[in-house]
Amino acid sequence: MKILTHTALRWAIGITVAVATLTSIGAEHFPKMTLAPHEMYEGDAPPPILWEPPALPNSINLESAEERHLRVVVVARGLEQPWSLAFLPDGSMLITERSGRLRIVRDGKLAPTPVASEDVAY
Repeated sequence: MKILTHTALRWAIGITVAVATLTSIGAEHFPKMTLAPHEMYEGDAPPPILWEPPALPNSINLESAEERHLRVVVVARGLEQPWSLAFLPDGSMLITERSGRLRIVRDGKLAPTPVASEDVAY
């Protein structure tokens, strides 16, 4: 095994010290490379886009690569960003909204109020 020369040893020590220094500083001390305008100035973010959903017909017929002759039917209106749904044994549907509310659709009608956490049996 060759012994490191004096110059190579200096380089190895220098690189080791540099790496140790940079890792001890941590990534939080380095500035972001690219900043969006609202990241540079407080309160400079654009307003949120609050559009009403487009009006849909009662049903839409379409085809996909996996299935032909699909029919999409609107089952409830008045939901705010429906996120997921589950069918109950009686045919009702539980629907979660993105905000975290739990809604129920029974007999094709959306219940006017969200399901309270006390109403849910675990």
